[in-house]
Amino acid sequence: MVVRKLEKKSDSITLLGTTLDGQKFRPSDWAQRLTVAVSTVGPKKQIISHPRVHMAVKNGLPAVVIDTVLEKENKIMFDFLINFGKSNNLQIEYPWVGEAREKVETPKDELKAAS
Repeated sequence: MVVRKLEKKSDSITLLGTTLDGQKFRPSDWAQRLTVAVSTVGPKKQIISHPRVHMAVKNGLPAVVIDTVLEKENKIMFDFLINFGKSNNLQIEYPWVGEAREKVETPKDELKAAS
């Protein structure tokens, strides 16, 4: 799986319309189909998009953006969307994790010397 580090902090995960080997993902309307799959139907038979999932265009290709809050609100739907991306070998952009996880761990010997 390719994990791209985003340039700034984000609260979303993006399923990109590009496979791990750089090919355009097909069918071309996959993002629309996926977002409709997690939508509901309103009283007048209109499609109501899920507030935590929406379509986007990234690098000229369709993408699906998932708010990370969805994982806490509806774990089954969140897993469905992430597993869709993984099982179709899509490139996935995860939120930027910040500097705390970027730091190189200090060897134990240096920690002892500093004490």
